[in-house]
Amino acid sequence: MSRDDVPAWLNEPEFESETQQTQQSQQEPKQTQRQTQRGGRSKKHRPLPVSQDGRIELQIYKGDPVRAIDEIDTILHGRGVPIFVQAGRLAMLTPIQLPEQTLHFYRECPTHAPPGYAIVPLNSAKLMCIYGENILMTQYDGRAGEALPIDPPERLAAMHLARDKWPYAPVRSVASHPILTYDNVLIDTEGYVAEAQVYIAPGAAIPTVPTAPTQGDARAAYDVLMEPFSEFPCKEPGDWAAIAAAILTILHRFTTAGQRPLFLVTSSTRGTGKSRLANLIGTIATGIEPHGDSPTDDPDEEKKRMLAYALAGKHVLCFDNIADSLGNAALDAILTQSSISGRVLGATRVVEGDNKFVLFATGNNPAIAEDTRRRTVEIRIDSGEERPENRNFTRSWSELEAFVAKNRPALLTAAFTILRAHTLAGKPRISRSRLGSFEAWDDTIRQAVIWASGDDPCHRQATAANQAIPELATLFSALLESFPAFKEFTVRDIITKASNSSNLRDAIGELKGYIVRGNEINAKALGKAIAHFNERTVDGHQLLSRPSRTGVLCYRLAKVTATTPPEVPEQEF
Repeated sequence: MSRDDVPAWLNEPEFESETQQTQQSQQEPKQTQRQTQRGGRSKKHRPLPVSQDGRIELQIYKGDPVRAIDEIDTILHGRGVPIFVQAGRLAMLTPIQLPEQTLHFYRECPTHAPPGYAIVPLNSAKLMCIYGENILMTQYDGRAGEALPIDPPERLAAMHLARDKWPYAPVRSVASHPILTYDNVLIDTEGYVAEAQVYIAPGAAIPTVPTAPTQGDARAAYDVLMEPFSEFPCKEPGDWAAIAAAILTILHRFTTAGQRPLFLVTSSTRGTGKSRLANLIGTIATGIEPHGDSPTDDPDEEKKRMLAYALAGKHVLCFDNIADSLGNAALDAILTQSSISGRVLGATRVVEGDNKFVLFATGNNPAIAEDTRRRTVEIRIDSGEERPENRNFTRSWSELEAFVAKNRPALLTAAFTILRAHTLAGKPRISRSRLGSFEAWDDTIRQAVIWASGDDPCHRQATAANQAIPELATLFSALLESFPAFKEFTVRDIITKASNSSNLRDAIGELKGYIVRGNEINAKALGKAIAHFNERTVDGHQLLSRPSRTGVLCYRLAKVTATTPPEVPEQEF
């Protein structure tokens, strides 16, 4: 086998023996002259030839991979190959195979195609395929005396992926719906939206939105948007408003600053329709059902999973059928942070993904962690029947799916009409309160829904915020029985009193953290729990603390009202 028969990259100096390197150095002047005669390494720009099959011809020179990659980028970018930069890596807009159920859904509506596209990271093999489809690579063959076609070099593709700068646009995800920009401009054409860093995929439903809608138009649009949900047994009008807020949140997630709350669909009985309600919300907004998953109690696993979803561009997720509880530190951070970072599985590099998640969860009276509850908007449905799965409906589920498929453009029109009308009106605030940590979402989505419907989607969240969690209310009540208002006590005092008070002992036992084990109360665990409740207010009493001269924390319960600060006794505290 001669040197001309092996791949070009094997001929590079690092793969040659010392003797071969010496021979090559002696032949270099002749080779350089040959390259000059055929155009060689001249930096002068020349139009690249086009092969008979329409590919761009590109000659690859040994020892100059950077120049080759630069020319490849220029060719691919110029030919409009849908390559983007996502989370510091190359990715491509790629068709995906949708489930038969989703395809059946779209057969009912021939006016628009299913949103079967995703942003997929590129590897060396896929990049080589892209080279082969768009570029005819050649390399000079000494025996033939001319440049001959070669297969795309795998090492060149690996070097291409390893670069940290590319001439491609950054992208967050693929949108299957129009985008309403910060300037209230509706972009409804297929292609890349630079302002939102989103690609509107082929087949996205295109609504016709009035250019100057009024509040009356918004109210009429709200009724249209709620029509598919007419047979879901929402418990209060605010629950209907929360459904509308969920749809608007998905549609406006790329251009709304800040983060978005979690939407929790609850009921008291199985078979009420929680999962179908969440699926219908996602289908109207994106054209497909939310990606379903199960919650986990492991914060590290939760973070890894959400990072994977962020990098895959799957931003609408549903934790379905919560069996026990929902909430941990990782989930709370995801609901309030603008990005998610972590290490890629099997590699040492750290990547960062944009947090544009809209999260759903469903469950029968699930227990929600305290910090997660304030980040949650609840949608409550209740049929009032013992076996709700046996109810009769005007439309079957398949008929409802067909209705949404046929009328999705009109439903999107209604949703964007509400958003545009509220913005043109100056984003009036109807509710004086603002949902903490989600101020931008409150101004844009919550206030728009209240303005259009007259109902607050956060009515349950606001009520929950004014109510103490049951175990905390029980603890405060038991402490007041043992320690009247203003009387100081330590953790050791609580344990001593609990030995003679079954109410106090039971209240301590309800706290999380395995504080009571058998007949013993763990003083360290109880101290952490009491410190966590410092300055909390329950039923008109607030827990306050101060360090004693010996450094031990002393607590007391002080009376408070909604308009006055806690009462301070005459003695120094």
